[in-house]
Amino acid sequence: MAPDLPPSGPSDAQAQGQGAPGNSLDGLFFEHNPQPCVVLSPKGRLLRSNRAFGQAFNASGTDVRTFHELLDPDTAAAFLRFAAALQDAPANFVHGFAHPDGGTRRWSWIFFLHERKLHGRAKPVGALPEGSILFKALFDSAAIGIAVLDPRGRIADVNDAFVQLLGHPKSSLLGGRGIDLVHRQDRSRVREQERQLMRRQKDRYALELQLRKANRRRVWVVLTVSPIDLGTNQRYFLATVENIHQRVKAEQHLQDRAEELARSNAELQRFAVMASHDLQQPIRTVSNFMQLLERSHLDQLDRNGQDLVRQAVLGAKRMQYMIRDMLDYSRIQSGELQLEPVNLNEVLEAVNRNLQQVLEQRQAQVLNELLPTVMANHTQMVQLFQNLVENAVKFSKPDQTPEIILRSADEGKRVRISVEDNGVGIEKQAKEAIFSLFHRLHQIEHVEGTGVGLALCQRIVLNHGGKIWVDSEPGQGATFHFTLAKQPARPKA
Repeated sequence: MAPDLPPSGPSDAQAQGQGAPGNSLDGLFFEHNPQPCVVLSPKGRLLRSNRAFGQAFNASGTDVRTFHELLDPDTAAAFLRFAAALQDAPANFVHGFAHPDGGTRRWSWIFFLHERKLHGRAKPVGALPEGSILFKALFDSAAIGIAVLDPRGRIADVNDAFVQLLGHPKSSLLGGRGIDLVHRQDRSRVREQERQLMRRQKDRYALELQLRKANRRRVWVVLTVSPIDLGTNQRYFLATVENIHQRVKAEQHLQDRAEELARSNAELQRFAVMASHDLQQPIRTVSNFMQLLERSHLDQLDRNGQDLVRQAVLGAKRMQYMIRDMLDYSRIQSGELQLEPVNLNEVLEAVNRNLQQVLEQRQAQVLNELLPTVMANHTQMVQLFQNLVENAVKFSKPDQTPEIILRSADEGKRVRISVEDNGVGIEKQAKEAIFSLFHRLHQIEHVEGTGVGLALCQRIVLNHGGKIWVDSEPGQGATFHFTLAKQPARPKA
């Protein structure tokens, strides 16, 4: 998680035998901190001090046994009460120091209780706030895992959240290489980011990757690494790890389910196509023989036999229509939709040509306002308009000339197309059901059809990201509405 560099020599504190704290966060900020720093026992015994402390007060841990010996008499007792009452939150203590050479100078200390020890930083009254002790407090109490790495990429300190996330004891983590915690397949990405960080090509990096846990399992995290400037020539690194394991597993599960559904849909579509093709031949054979029987031998049968033959011919034709519509619906379901600018006026002209015989038989009138250009698939638009116009003719009143009117309305990024007829209308409770596959509102002998047309229309509109609905009253005709995306406006030259 940080560059692997050759080991460096001991720190100045270690060379001077001043009880250097070793590989800990406190050690990183303690000796190199330009502000006076101390570590005290709960009773104020001076356990450790840095060089800045010795220089500021002409004293060190070897010279002074208790911290309050350096305080002026008026504040020594107050400090002992302060130390006894200190809790987990950082607290300030302002007082004067009696310098050995004489005179008193006022200093502001901030103390933090950690592992039954008092950690303190000082600044002269009026100086800028000292942030290191606050960082230490945030480091220890943060909910996300945090690690500090030295210039060689070895772990100098970790917080409790980091330990809990990976399950490794803190003692086994300290001094180890951060890169060793990264799953092997992710290490090359980490090393590439580290190289860019060392070359100062970026200020930080963040990666989604897996870390190794103590139980040999892996956990998905977002690893973010940033350099720490301690005012020395060497760069330390702060690494935070946010647990995203549940999110990644949920995304993988959704992706697996989507792929499984895609495979299942593809298999069902192949089955529908194959079944439809396989059914075509026997149904065609039955239909041909029944029609031959009807033409050649119908007069040899009694009335009951003639009715049976006619019903068989109609049943065979209906089965052929259903197979054809199943194939159309299957084709609409499959394949990637290729969108292009489609002029709906040209689509309607194609529909009128395709339905010319049907329209002439019923003397139907198809009227339209000027229709817009939309982003759509041309073939599916022809199927959509043709099904709706043919449906309007099919469900027209027997004693009335069918009249179909097409209108459009601008709805911002979309347009709404309306197909209005003067037919028999639709019952209120059937307005949703009519878009179901193979749903029919009328008896077969009254109206031809398989109940696939409107389901096909709905599928086409949904494929284009729109919606379709109907307004109707029985005996008052019906108006089918659907929405489509507009063609994007061309940029002005």
